[in-house]
Amino acid sequence: YDKKNLGLEAAWEFRRKSSAKFLYEWERFNREHRDVERSDEHTVGTAFDLNPRDWVLLRASYRHSERDPEHYEPSEEGFPLGEPATALGQLHSLRKYDEAARTRHRTEALLQITPVDQFSFAASYGTTQDDYDERGCSWLGFDQCYGLLKDINYNYTFELTFNPHSAFSLFGEYTREKYKYRQRSRQRV
Repeated sequence: YDKKNLGLEAAWEFRRKSSAKFLYEWERFNREHRDVERSDEHTVGTAFDLNPRDWVLLRASYRHSERDPEHYEPSEEGFPLGEPATALGQLHSLRKYDEAARTRHRTEALLQITPVDQFSFAASYGTTQDDYDERGCSWLGFDQCYGLLKDINYNYTFELTFNPHSAFSLFGEYTREKYKYRQRSRQRV
């Protein structure tokens, strides 16, 4: 495969240590021996850093992405590698998650408090929500696609840092992640 990326970012510091950022990213994948020869993904986003006090940082960001494969041509391989001849053949309406059309929403937020130089507390939250739409199946004459349809994950983190000396620091972190996904599949023998 060959991958190309282009990114543009603009930042505006509207007050001391507080800024707004706006971004655009483009990614193109060119592949050989895959179901999609070329796909483009466009991302727009914004991020805010707010410092209402010297010891408080608030950061929030949001990104929206659209991946659009140029032409999804199902693999002509009759049986997946390692499957016996009695196995079910490749589904032509199966969409592989790394190549299929996708809409992505990603949001992140962070709060960091540093009341003194030796002590810091941070809390963050993030979510990524991927929607794999079924366009592309209809042109093949299929009323529905198989494979990953929706992928949603959430995470939050709490972190405590203590630096009693410049050569020594202690930190503790707790992270919780939750993954939910929906897919359409068929029973295999």
